[in-house]
Amino acid sequence: MAYEVNFTNGTVAKLVEDGIKDSTYSVTLVGKNVTSYGEVFAENFIKLLENHANTIAPSNPISGQLWFNTSASTVSGVAPSTIGVYNGSQFKPLGGANISATEPASPSTGDLWFDTTNKQLKIHDSSAFILVGPLYKSVDGKSGAIVETVTDTSANTHLITKIYNSDENTPSNSVVVATISKDASFTLAAGSQFTGFTSTIKPGIQLSSSVSGVQFHGEATSLSGFASSDFLSAIANDTTSGTLGILNDAGLTVGDGNDAKISVTGNDVTIENQTATGDLVLAVDSGSVITIDDATTKALVNADPTVALGIATKQYVDTAETDAVSTSNTYADGLIASLKSGASAGYDTFAEVETQIGNVSGGSTSGLALKVAKSGDTLTGALILHADPSTGLQASTKQYVDAEITRITPASDRNGYGERTISTSAPSGGSDGDIHYRY
Repeated sequence: MAYEVNFTNGTVAKLVEDGIKDSTYSVTLVGKNVTSYGEVFAENFIKLLENHANTIAPSNPISGQLWFNTSASTVSGVAPSTIGVYNGSQFKPLGGANISATEPASPSTGDLWFDTTNKQLKIHDSSAFILVGPLYKSVDGKSGAIVETVTDTSANTHLITKIYNSDENTPSNSVVVATISKDASFTLAAGSQFTGFTSTIKPGIQLSSSVSGVQFHGEATSLSGFASSDFLSAIANDTTSGTLGILNDAGLTVGDGNDAKISVTGNDVTIENQTATGDLVLAVDSGSVITIDDATTKALVNADPTVALGIATKQYVDTAETDAVSTSNTYADGLIASLKSGASAGYDTFAEVETQIGNVSGGSTSGLALKVAKSGDTLTGALILHADPSTGLQASTKQYVDAEITRITPASDRNGYGERTISTSAPSGGSDGDIHYRY
């Protein structure tokens, strides 16, 4: 009659009928009255002893069943020459990770899975597989922080962190972008050198010398104890309350094409416009004051001077010169008119004055030659004074003398005197008492 074969938990695994060999599971179940059953039992024992060693997983496995993978490759997540245990849905590596290109089905918390596609180890956290390492996928190349030991030229070893990054187009082209070290500066031995770091490794973060344009990017709150606001911006307008110095003779350049330059040669300071056709302009708030013209290399001011110490332009000087000699100049005309206003008709031009001067020098009998010299001269005609004298040394007129004589001459009836005679010669005749004044 048939008999039941039970699992360890008491549930019925199989009802085996009389006289049959049941192959429901990976081992054969033998019914009653089966002949030659010894071979079947022996083979079952062998399968159990070898854990169903084969290149493929055993058929019809049950939960808890073991399988030793004899294949040269990973099969069903079980690595070569390792044992997997069946969890009800698949064989899981015993004491190791599931090895497959796809995520294992029905994972449990703590299960490991080596992703053969990306060459990464992952662990299940009850909800999903999370990455253990490496941080980079094999297809992306070596990337991320990796701790390595290097040797210096004195044969001392140092533990440093290399930060790798690869080229997405060429994953195998992985380079070290930066290093992190806590040790004092040291020189790498030849065998420890790598691209971008062929000599000294410095403490802190050190950037590669072979990566084009490598630098730190982002915002920093401080540097060497100085707040970020203490530094002048290189890309935006900024100001400083301190003194800015450039301690080299090459000096300072300004402009997106280095147009303006201030430099020093010996004791000479040069301010230069370096553009091919540009002028040099000195300006104030109201506009340009002095322009050095590129075409002529001449210094030009913006206008004629209006103050005493202003720079006189050629234009200003030329105009002043023209005004000084031009008859249309009001000032000159006024002076000439003033000179002419008191002159007689024969002396109201420079030509006439020149003629009269020539007459004097030539001994002419006209003009200035008829004037009396102050140093002494001889009159050829009568001298008429403009008035009677008023001081002792003035020349006297006939009119003055006659009046004075008249004033002092006694009257004819005074004191019984006789006739008065005033003449230049003695009078003839006469009577007693006559008075004669001779002059």
